[in-house]
Amino acid sequence: MVSVLVIAVMSATACGPRRGDRPTVWSESQSGMAAMEATSPWMDYTVVVATADGQKLRLRIDTLCSVCQLTSAAAARLHLTLSSRTVLASLVASGVPEAAARRNGGLGRGWALRQRLPGSYVRGLEICGVTLPAVYFVVPSRELPGPTTAPDLDGFIGMPVLSKVAAAFDYQRQLVRMWFPGHIGPRDLRQSGYVLDDTLPAHAGPLGLPWIRCQLNGRGTWWFHVRNEEDYSVIPAALAIGAGVPPTGSGHRAHAHANYSLSVVSHVRVGTRTFRRLPVIVSRRPSDARLPELDGGFWRRTGVMILDMPAKTLYLAHNVPVQAAAAPRSRADF
Repeated sequence: MVSVLVIAVMSATACGPRRGDRPTVWSESQSGMAAMEATSPWMDYTVVVATADGQKLRLRIDTLCSVCQLTSAAAARLHLTLSSRTVLASLVASGVPEAAARRNGGLGRGWALRQRLPGSYVRGLEICGVTLPAVYFVVPSRELPGPTTAPDLDGFIGMPVLSKVAAAFDYQRQLVRMWFPGHIGPRDLRQSGYVLDDTLPAHAGPLGLPWIRCQLNGRGTWWFHVRNEEDYSVIPAALAIGAGVPPTGSGHRAHAHANYSLSVVSHVRVGTRTFRRLPVIVSRRPSDARLPELDGGFWRRTGVMILDMPAKTLYLAHNVPVQAAAAPRSRADF
């Protein structure tokens, strides 16, 4: 979990296309895949190479971001014409004073700041074998702290794209696979080489971010954000107390702060499956009331996590085992 997360919410009027700038309708069924890039020191990010206007873009995919964002350098390479729009940016665990954030319209889950940021549509973005007619990207004039400040990244893909596709995060084979327009089923999974283990309902929260319900230590069921990346899952202090998860260690490298500590959840039940000894970061900030997260470190244990938000479904799966090569047949076998 990075210390800063940027979330923006735009109204249907504000984020919709202007007259004369209507995007092409998403109508063609497509599917494909791309390799996850994992280069030090960003091993816990999901980064894939996409293309637009003949330019390669290294984009981070994050299910906990409600906008897509490009760096100003990437926008310049694509020769984008920018226009400013007001967005609601939520900065979690940032250096922004909480009192100032409250004055600018707190969300109740994290703190929110209204900002006017430039942005533009990118047309013909090809990512994971799927070509998208038009995707709106925020392009801040100064880089917002968070996902795009990592070296060599050109931006990130958030829920405006992930809400329209089914996305498989194949941690076993280090692949990201996408199906458009989603609504996949067991047959699609089998054809892609996956064995279905479990099916769970997924819900879209107020910011369009995916939630599921899971049980901790047999003490109760809570809503969790679904995040495809990062290594440690995060739970707020109130939930840790209710689930009997005491802090046991010093801060994680990404949370070297007195407000955070490491701990272990003995049992996590997701759907019909139970996972043991999940390392977590416990937030000890009394004001940190945001939903907890099940991050990439957890989903890697499942093998393959497939988020199909058009069908409001999350699948857990694993890869079809590679068949062992048949032993040479002797003359006696004939």
